[in-house]
Amino acid sequence: MAYIYTAHTFQEVASDLIYLVVVKNRLSFKAKQQLMNFTIDNLWPIAPAKEFEFHVLLLKAT
Repeated sequence: MAYIYTAHTFQEVASDLIYLVVVKNRLSFKAKQQLMNFTIDNLWPIAPAKEFEFHVLLLKAT
């Protein structure tokens, strides 16, 4: 299941983008590589100029 939340005050020039992924189980090395490849290929090109933060959290640690 995926949720996407954006603030109504997002401004591409001044805002940053926080990419937060919460996983139920630890990711394998291969899954981490696939996630990073997806991020670089699909999200990095549309990331705002200011900043792009990327976090992967384990659900039981939240």
